[in-house]
Amino acid sequence: MKNLEMPSAENQFLTAHIKLISDNFQRLLNQPLFNTEEKDAVLAEKLFHAPFALLSHDNEPDPIFNG
Repeated sequence: MKNLEMPSAENQFLTAHIKLISDNFQRLLNQPLFNTEEKDAVLAEKLFHAPFALLSHDNEPDPIFNG
């Protein structure tokens, strides 16, 4: 099994993807995904360690989920 790198503010792991999810969550539900004003990389790290699963999908006709 491949050992994946954990997200951190230093490595910008999935930062752009998390920003898109967070921005869309805010826009669609009119509330923040997390009550924080931290940088996107810090939000990515918080989501990685969150006590819930976060799924998203692409915009293909038959969407592929990722999480």
